[in-house]
Amino acid sequence: MGFDITGDIYSDATVHAVSAFQRSTRLPVTGALDPLTAQQLGQYQYDLGDRLLFRQDPPLVGHDVAELQASLAQLGFDPGTVDGLFGNDTDHALRDFQLNCGLEASGTLTRATLTELRRLRPTVPKVTVSEARESGLLQARIAGPLVAVGGYLATTMADAWSSYGPSLSATDENGLIEAANSDHASLAIWIENSSTPAVTYFAGPHSFSATGSTLATHLATELSCALRGIDDTFLRRTKMTALILSVTDDFDAVKVCAKLSEALSISN
Repeated sequence: MGFDITGDIYSDATVHAVSAFQRSTRLPVTGALDPLTAQQLGQYQYDLGDRLLFRQDPPLVGHDVAELQASLAQLGFDPGTVDGLFGNDTDHALRDFQLNCGLEASGTLTRATLTELRRLRPTVPKVTVSEARESGLLQARIAGPLVAVGGYLATTMADAWSSYGPSLSATDENGLIEAANSDHASLAIWIENSSTPAVTYFAGPHSFSATGSTLATHLATELSCALRGIDDTFLRRTKMTALILSVTDDFDAVKVCAKLSEALSISN
């Protein structure tokens, strides 16, 4: 994963590498291989083709799934968000791809399916269907995009956004994800209280949110705060563009909403 370690001893170099990984995924920075860190690291243990991939409950999770989704999207088969979760959208996209290749539409990544994926993979970068859909969601509502807000001072932020468009709010992360996904929000924002202000968008090893990057870059510039792109659970599980705002105690919701409205107009 690009983190430098030497030898097979849990040395200071290993502690630093684990700490860097934890910071990159917004885990508590302990430097220790605790259960949460082990679970997150487990998503990186498979390369595409190392195991059979298919829909199950709970869904298979991993960066091999994300690579499959990215490959399907590059070829025009919509797996939904490239989030590393093998759900219904990925299942449908894989079956559609198999049908188009004259293979059995089993919904399982077989060796024959992987061979076709690699044979047909584009040699030049293309805009994926999921990226195009993500961008289109922000332009779908003439009255203004529906923004879902959760976390620190979520109600205050949602109220401030009422001048620009509809909003919904939730106090916990899972509740926000469920509400945003079920109500087809155009943008989801999680706000956390922090000593270091920052704007974060989704950036994984096989995909990133192009719209999220545009919005986050504009906001970070206008608010004079840090810009981050990371692979985060909240950012992956939302089906629309999502951001994490790290704000200090003097959080100005009105100012943030004004800058967010500017960023959305630029994105559109």
